[in-house]
Amino acid sequence: MLTPKTYTTEKRLRTPRQIEIVNAAVALIGSKGIGALTTRNLSKALGVTEPIIYRHFENKIAVLAAILSFLEESNRKISESFVKRDGPALRRIEELYMHHFAGFTKTPALTTAIFCDEHYRQEKLLMDCILRIMETTSESIENILRDGKRRHEVRGDIPIEQIAFVIMGTMRFAVTKWRLNHYKTDLVSSGKELFRSLHILFKGEDSEVSANQRQRSTKA
Repeated sequence: MLTPKTYTTEKRLRTPRQIEIVNAAVALIGSKGIGALTTRNLSKALGVTEPIIYRHFENKIAVLAAILSFLEESNRKISESFVKRDGPALRRIEELYMHHFAGFTKTPALTTAIFCDEHYRQEKLLMDCILRIMETTSESIENILRDGKRRHEVRGDIPIEQIAFVIMGTMRFAVTKWRLNHYKTDLVSSGKELFRSLHILFKGEDSEVSANQRQRSTKA
């Protein structure tokens, strides 16, 4: 859930009531779907009148924008931290996604807010938030892949942008399938299984050599 400390975007939630409204919106999306997010339903869920909602947010789009802005800032910080980490490139990307998947498992409603972009097509503010989240993720993955390519951990015969595209598309498919199965499967396990194949597809020439060297070093 959002707290004053975790929400650090420019559109900062300034009052406990705003945070309460946003948390109620996330819960409502999780239980009844994004179509159920209305100011009327929010007021009922909180036991307040609609004017109180309007006192803090102009409309439900502003509430959704607050949720997406939080996710945008959170995604940026997490992605940057994995770019700066040490370790094999593909492993870092896998760990980045498993971090996100663990968060989605804890709060499935967040996936509805991020991946139901078909509901946002008429709202440029929301579409821009979704686009920035995608671009931040893509840029971070490409930076990690670029580092891996320099160390020959990632194959060099496929453009980095295309590898990132395949990885992002595969992970999005995993989340979509999980949502359509009503969150009944293990998203993290599914993600790890998919990444086993992605490692095979995109590992570079030195990946196995490095692994063998580490193994010999351990035995010695």
